[in-house]
Amino acid sequence: MVKVGPERNVMPLQLPDFLQETNGEIHFAGTRVGIHDLLHFYHNHGFSAEMLAADYPSVKLPTIYKFLAFYVENARDIDARIAVLDGELEALRAASPDHVSLADLRKRFIAAST
Repeated sequence: MVKVGPERNVMPLQLPDFLQETNGEIHFAGTRVGIHDLLHFYHNHGFSAEMLAADYPSVKLPTIYKFLAFYVENARDIDARIAVLDGELEALRAASPDHVSLADLRKRFIAAST
């Protein structure tokens, strides 16, 4: 579980009513859509607000426009929070085995069942 706190050196961010934070991740209120996902497609793939709304229909176009305006005003803080979360995810990936064989999975299942 990801926790945001002083140990991360991440400044608290006052979120507008259309965003909420759960376990250190910011997402659109009433949805499971994280801002990390939208920003990925916005920055890395050049998605417009309309394209984001088409891919994430649970987030309405006016809300995406409000979010992008909020992001422009708070880009440094939001990018810092995302960088922290990305670092933690990368550490988890590095600590996890790349591949678990079927035989190993069977052994784990049998061990857990007994």
